[in-house]
Amino acid sequence: MVQPARPRHRYSYEEYLAYERHELEETFEAIEKLVPRYRNATMEDLLKMVEEPLKVLETAIKARDAAAFDAAYAKLTDACNACHVATEHRMVVIQVPRASMFPNQNFAVPKP
Repeated sequence: MVQPARPRHRYSYEEYLAYERHELEETFEAIEKLVPRYRNATMEDLLKMVEEPLKVLETAIKARDAAAFDAAYAKLTDACNACHVATEHRMVVIQVPRASMFPNQNFAVPKP
């Protein structure tokens, strides 16, 4: 699963973070369509674990609230890991990135 990047200067990256959050949401939607059931659970029920954290993350991004972003991102990460445990994939552990996952990408907002 792809996690949104967490650049150091988050305020100028609102558009990028919103894009990545939406990409993650679309990935979950694709998983739900491709794998409607997993063992004894519907994928719809499993993915409910991430619905609220994704909404809170979106709110934090729109508000440009770094503390709320960090908290929401941590909750989303916890929700992903809870789903992995529930589906007996304990070996898949997501963590908050400790460094940029894209060292070759310039996140500066282009000037018009």
